[in-house]
Amino acid sequence: KGRDMLNITGEKLHLNHVLHAVRVAEKVAGLGVWQLRLIPDVGAARYDLLVEWSPGHAPAAPGALVPAFDRALADVNIEYASRRASGRLALPRLFVMRPGWSERVCRQEIAQGRRESQHKWSALRPEWDEVSRLDVAQVVDRCRPGATGG
Repeated sequence: KGRDMLNITGEKLHLNHVLHAVRVAEKVAGLGVWQLRLIPDVGAARYDLLVEWSPGHAPAAPGALVPAFDRALADVNIEYASRRASGRLALPRLFVMRPGWSERVCRQEIAQGRRESQHKWSALRPEWDEVSRLDVAQVVDRCRPGATGG
């Protein structure tokens, strides 16, 4: 799959697809994303979208980002669109991260031996890291009953 690719059911999401979809979703939803990360949840057949809002731009209704992201991703990846339409992939789940999350992740990665001068943010990761698990401020999950719709 490589560092710039994620895949759950054969949809092969490339980093460029994800970045494009987030930028389109930002415009559609009127939100500002400072940093993002997409992580596959293979068991639930969906992606977890982690976002840190741009400083001073914490929205009252963050849930507007998810359907716009989903549509934009389907527009640039026909396999993703097909699997969403068939129900093989569920709607992504949004995790709103606490301010400063991305900086804390970077500091942790450097503390674990990654060279600061060569550090590059990983927008796609195969699994959650401990810093991120502890830094979730809000979960917006439109797939489960009684979910926070935002």
